[in-house]
Amino acid sequence: MNPAIHPSPDTFPVAPTLSMFDPVFVGIDEFGAPVYLDLVYHNLLDAGEPGGGKSVLIQNLVAHAFLCHDFTPVLLDPKWVELGMWMEPADALGGIFVGPDIDKGLRVLRRLQKVMDRRYAWLVAHGRRKFIPTDLIKVIGIFIDELAYYTDHRHPGAAERVHRPRP
Repeated sequence: MNPAIHPSPDTFPVAPTLSMFDPVFVGIDEFGAPVYLDLVYHNLLDAGEPGGGKSVLIQNLVAHAFLCHDFTPVLLDPKWVELGMWMEPADALGGIFVGPDIDKGLRVLRRLQKVMDRRYAWLVAHGRRKFIPTDLIKVIGIFIDELAYYTDHRHPGAAERVHRPRP
């Protein structure tokens, strides 16, 4: 019996995986052509009017990232509304989800700064400016809904916690 035609019930077909270095489909332009965005090497601010598609965009980007083999998630969402559904998948991938805990959010952001500093040092030591897919490094995808919640000076002590000089 041909296993390609009659697969064993305990096996699953393997499909190619995505990479964070692959462009992500974000929509259709005014001429009907598909629009793609490279996530790696870019920062993205999602802003617009209510009903403008901000939530759809963030869900599309997060879903793409979770399909990638080279992704570690860091999700911050104080309301749990936009990113809360990704809490368990983030944990399963060794990532983190932060809800309305300001101190935890700031600890995570400080830890990310240390990781960034180490990665920059590696790039400098290797005479490079960017990581490439063959470096086999996991891309840390940081998705934050309501960054101001974690950094707003109106929260007691937040300004002091955020603006403390680094040693």
